[in-house]
Amino acid sequence: MRRIKCDGAKPICQKCIKSHRTCVEADAAKQQQFAIHIENQYAAGENRRPRGPRSSLVPIQAKVDLKTRARAYYVQNHFQVFPDMPNVALTWVECLHEWRAEGKSSSMVDLAFSAVALSVFARFQNCRPAAAEASKSYLSLLRHMQDRIPRLSSESPSSDEIDEYLLGAHLMARYEAFVQNHGNEADLEPLKEVKLHPDSNHKAN
Repeated sequence: MRRIKCDGAKPICQKCIKSHRTCVEADAAKQQQFAIHIENQYAAGENRRPRGPRSSLVPIQAKVDLKTRARAYYVQNHFQVFPDMPNVALTWVECLHEWRAEGKSSSMVDLAFSAVALSVFARFQNCRPAAAEASKSYLSLLRHMQDRIPRLSSESPSSDEIDEYLLGAHLMARYEAFVQNHGNEADLEPLKEVKLHPDSNHKAN
């Protein structure tokens, strides 16, 4: 069979028309960043088929930071709503889910939730770096609270701020209870290093 070679005429070559072959302008395709694979290029003799097995695709795994992994693990395995949950626990779970669903954000709630998630992840996944990160998150939270709490006496908090404080306090209690029961001496350092004194700043003034 006689091979028909494209003569490169634009916009389409006559040889391709006569042979009923699709004529693709390579330069235009490159400009549009199209990836073109011509299956019969080896059969036509334009290129030699490489020897050996075809290269396999290697999946690219996205790097996920430790905090994100811990939070995802905690939500999936320890923060679900179950029918047999006590009413109090169920209420807090639903409150946080509703808080996030409404698109609300808070450094206080975020730090508290991260501390709980990281400590649980460290315990059940045997990940010491997560325990260290949990302590750092909680220490940052305590310092943040020391700055925020004195303002409560001089300001009238909104309903959203009240929700923020309640959720933050609940998550702090969960973290401290978990660390007291399952943590080691290093995990308890943030509880010793920073103590909350709501009126300390007022006394200093």
